[in-house]
Amino acid sequence: MIATLLTLGFAAQVVRIAVPLVLAALGGAVTERSGVVDLALEAKLLFGAFTAAAVGHATGSPEAAIVAAMAAGALVALVQAGCALGLGADQVIVGVALNVLALGGTRFLLQLVYHEGANSPPAPAYGDAVLGNPLVWLAVVAAVAVPIAVRRTRWGLRLRAAGDRPDALVAAGVSPTRVRVAVMLVGGALAGAGGAQLALAVGGFVADMSNGRGYIAIAMVILSSWRPGIATLACLVIAFADAVAIQLQVTDSAIPRELAPLFPFVLTIAVLAIAGNRRLAPRALGK
Repeated sequence: MIATLLTLGFAAQVVRIAVPLVLAALGGAVTERSGVVDLALEAKLLFGAFTAAAVGHATGSPEAAIVAAMAAGALVALVQAGCALGLGADQVIVGVALNVLALGGTRFLLQLVYHEGANSPPAPAYGDAVLGNPLVWLAVVAAVAVPIAVRRTRWGLRLRAAGDRPDALVAAGVSPTRVRVAVMLVGGALAGAGGAQLALAVGGFVADMSNGRGYIAIAMVILSSWRPGIATLACLVIAFADAVAIQLQVTDSAIPRELAPLFPFVLTIAVLAIAGNRRLAPRALGK
C-alpha cells in the first residue's frame, strides 16, 4: 500500500482529483472575499460539467468545451448576483436554491436534449492525462495568480474593500455592487472550469457527478480563512485523502473496504481540529 502511494501514477491521480476542487475553491474564495456568500459552487460545477459535455459532443473540441463551461459558470454567478445583489434575496437561500436547481435542471436538460436521464453522449476526454490537460495548467496558474491578484493589485484591493469596508469604496466613488458582480463572474468562470474537468476527465456528463465537491470546496475556503492560497493547499490534502480512499478500496489493507470512503471526511475533521484558531470572515460577508 505504501509503495503505491509513492508512484507517479498516484501523484497524477491526486492532481486530477484536485483540479475541480481547487478551481471551485479559488472561485468561492474570491467571491466570498468580496462579501458575497457563495454556496452555489455545486451548481457552477454541475452546469459547467453539463455544458462542457454538451459543447464537446457537438463540436468535438475540448477547448470549446472548456470555454463554454467557464461561460456557464459565469452565467450561474450572474443569476446569483441578480437575485442576491439586485433583488436583495438572502444569499444563503439563493445559493442553496441554485444547487437544487442544478441537480434537477441538469437531469431535465439531459432528458430534453438527449432523451437520457442519467448520461450524456460521449464527448472528448483528457482521461488520465495530466501534463497534456490544459485544465491542470489552468488550475496551477490560477492557484498562483489569484492569491497574488488578491493581495497585490488594484482589483484585489477593491475586492477586499468590498468584503471588509464597502463604505470606503463608496467614499472613493466606487460601487461595491459593481465590484462584487465583476468578482462573482470571475469566480463563476473558475468554478465552471472545474466542472469541465469533471466532464472531460471521463468524456461525458453523468447526473450529479459533482458529488458534493462544491460543498467541500466552500468548506476549504472557510477552513483557510478565506485565503485562496491556503484553500488550494487544503484542497490538495482532500484530494490526497480521496485518492488514498480509492486505493484502499482496490487493494488489500487492514482497513475494511466499506470504511475507506470515510477517510477523506476523517482527515477533514482532523485538519479542522488542528487548524484551531482562524481569522474572522470578511466583515461585510452576506451584507
